[in-house]
Amino acid sequence: MALTIKQVPAAQGTRWVRDGFRTMFKRPLAFVGIYALVLIAGTLFWNIPVIGPLIVAAAMPLVSIGYMIATRSALQDGPVNPAHFMEPLSGSHPQRRRSMIALCAAYAVAGVAVYLISEWADGGSLGRLQAMMQSPEVDMPAMEAEIDQSPVLLGMIVRLVLLALISVPFWHAPALVHWGNQGTAQALFSSTVAVWRNRGAFAVYGLAWSAAFMAFGVVMALGMVLLGGAGTQSIVGIISGPVALFFSAAFYVSLLFTFNDSFGMNGQGGPDAADGAPPSQDSDKPA
Repeated sequence: MALTIKQVPAAQGTRWVRDGFRTMFKRPLAFVGIYALVLIAGTLFWNIPVIGPLIVAAAMPLVSIGYMIATRSALQDGPVNPAHFMEPLSGSHPQRRRSMIALCAAYAVAGVAVYLISEWADGGSLGRLQAMMQSPEVDMPAMEAEIDQSPVLLGMIVRLVLLALISVPFWHAPALVHWGNQGTAQALFSSTVAVWRNRGAFAVYGLAWSAAFMAFGVVMALGMVLLGGAGTQSIVGIISGPVALFFSAAFYVSLLFTFNDSFGMNGQGGPDAADGAPPSQDSDKPA
């Protein structure tokens, strides 16, 4: 059955964030745990020469839909575990599996394009800065000179803009392939239309997440100032790691709610993957 695209008010963006945090508290350890596993796996693959970053980029659509499946399971009082990430590639739907693999490949190609364009824009200065920061002995004068004499800021802006642009077609695409039984090209198109129609809500959603992360940073900074002492920095470091994981996992949990509202799905994450998606009764544009 065809999915239908809905339009929601801009204020819905803050509700998506709230729903993400609320659902996180249903299975906090499980959601944070699978996010930590994703980070560990990504780090291990990233260190594989040449193909490692490609594998990591190709896996991102699976991370997105895997978290959406896990969130749906939590809303239905089901389990949350790493098996959800492989569910889109399993089952008895070869066409859907091929579409998902093609989507992963397309994201990897888009990631390579972003990297090449950004490297061209800043002349590789961001990579040099990262190498300097990872050096056992940080050379501050050299880092300052690199920042002053290279277009590193331009490269960062280009990266952010390009990543924002490619996120639009890929935002809903994994769910449209998995739950909507759409092909790769159709899913990318439908996602683009849905994000554009709800651009106000997504703008508020992005601002709300930015505010949440900034508030966390301010609280950590105030803690260091108010507590003082030699051990404060280490304490803040110990606290900030798990909290950052929690916030990041909550972001991925919130993805399901952006999909539900954009395509008129029910609050539990929509229909079973094998059943397709029912049409919305009050939307005016088929996906």
